[in-house]
Amino acid sequence: MRGYHLLQLASDSYDLVLGDEIIGSVVRSGSRRDQRKICD
Repeated sequence: MRGYHLLQLASDSYDLVLGDEIIGSVVRSGSRRDQRKICD
């Protein structure tokens, strides 16, 4: 089984990939000092 990895779409946007399937997305928001990552 292959592990998880992130595929960068734009500067602060990523797809979460398991094997060959996209299973979620991650978006970074906020300033560098107060960063948050939002996962769907």
